[in-house]
Amino acid sequence: MIISCSAILFTSCNEKLKDGTIVFTQVAGDLQDIDHSTGNSWRYISESRIVALNPIKPDASLKVLTEDFFSACAPQISYDGKFMIFAAQKKQNELWQIWEMNLENLKINQITSSKEDCIDPAYLPDGSLVFSKFTKNETLKTGHALFTCNRDGSEIRQITYNPHTYFASTVLMDGRILTISRQLYPNQKDGMFMALRPDGSKGELFYQGLKGNDLLSRGWETNNGKIIFIETDNNNQEGGNIISINYSRPLHSRVNLSSDIKGDFYAVSPTQSGKLLVSYLSSFTRLLMEVD
Repeated sequence: MIISCSAILFTSCNEKLKDGTIVFTQVAGDLQDIDHSTGNSWRYISESRIVALNPIKPDASLKVLTEDFFSACAPQISYDGKFMIFAAQKKQNELWQIWEMNLENLKINQITSSKEDCIDPAYLPDGSLVFSKFTKNETLKTGHALFTCNRDGSEIRQITYNPHTYFASTVLMDGRILTISRQLYPNQKDGMFMALRPDGSKGELFYQGLKGNDLLSRGWETNNGKIIFIETDNNNQEGGNIISINYSRPLHSRVNLSSDIKGDFYAVSPTQSGKLLVSYLSSFTRLLMEVD
């Protein structure tokens, strides 16, 4: 059993999920045929599930939050800690849609009802959502564009139109969307972090990784002005290193935080204490652990 995707620490004041509960995506077995350009087996994770863990009782059974779904992944918690959005596939071979769970009663509401796959949702500061949606057209062929919508699924609007595919979006404290962007046409290039406004304007390069490396996770902003994420090393598809950059100098402040640690990292998320919650693969097993 391996743990993958984003791990999120959040607070909630209900009886079912206590303060400090950790929510993450769990996958049985290894991820197969990872393709960073299409998202196959990287963002569309078959038979995945979202689970909750009480860190005070780590040996207790995990609470499965998405029992009614064939696949579910990419959870993000709302700013007030009361809701969770995620991407999920209700039944096998059905399209992926965006869903929201009320963490006070665990009731689930479907947000998108698209004829194309929708993945990687994130809350915007005004309460609306941004997500990636599979698109096709004669000019750009196929890829994932960014869309926004209201919490009830209304006013869906495309905000990116260039020949790039977009994955793994988060929102910076300044309100901009931070997303992994990869040019597909006329030739494919390495992935990079782009920052843009919620309406899609003022898009600019935020971070470009080392040549041949790939960005493997969302970029998370810490409370001390850092952006942390996972970057593969020489196209290692099983995982990578924990990378930190400064918000104020993202193109010139890259630090490998895990250079002295043997093994691979697949996901990282900052906690309020300043530590990092990571998914780590040693030579023997994958673990969820907290590091300084």
